[in-house]
Amino acid sequence: MVEMYIAGVSTRRVSDVTEALFGASVSSNAMSELNKNVYDRLDEWRSRPLQKTYPYVYLDGMVMSRFFNACPFKSPSL
Repeated sequence: MVEMYIAGVSTRRVSDVTEALFGASVSSNAMSELNKNVYDRLDEWRSRPLQKTYPYVYLDGMVMSRFFNACPFKSPSL
């Protein structure tokens, strides 16, 4: 339900879908409260202090068209 709401589906439409799938509807007010709860918990998680340093590697790439023996082929490049 939350994913539908995040994707931009209206609370009324989410209620219609849950009723069709599960046989029970969720009011638009209940859907709004559920999403408020999710966003509050998500904000809490995002602002938590990190316990240690986390190393990461950022890679970027692209696919290029190249020719080999006059034949085109796609070549991934980093």
